[in-house]
Amino acid sequence: MPISPYVYPIIKHKMIPKSAIFNQKVFTRFVKEDVINALITEFNAPLDLLTAKSRKRAYVEPRKVYCKIAVFEMKRSKVEVGRDFPGYDHSIVIHACRTFNYLYKADDVFRDKVDGVYARLGITNLK
Repeated sequence: MPISPYVYPIIKHKMIPKSAIFNQKVFTRFVKEDVINALITEFNAPLDLLTAKSRKRAYVEPRKVYCKIAVFEMKRSKVEVGRDFPGYDHSIVIHACRTFNYLYKADDVFRDKVDGVYARLGITNLK
């Protein structure tokens, strides 16, 4: 991630080593396999969730939840998340995150399943 050159005087002023700023890694409590297992359990999703190209609800809803968790909780880029699914790119991941928000507010059954996934993963803050 590029850092703005306007930040350098602040770094120098506060005497923070540049390596502490540029080499920050994001650590999460769970990995991709944990999220997939939680989705398969709560949504009763097929085992080929990541590999199958399908527009059936059994595939689409867990994929939306996966995109939302991967982008906002695991801090992965939208391009990286798009590479997890066949035929996905960053724009489809953005759309999945937006429609997740609408579906979460409107559908009670979907909300209960998502809350179950979040409880399994230990996620407390919903965005």
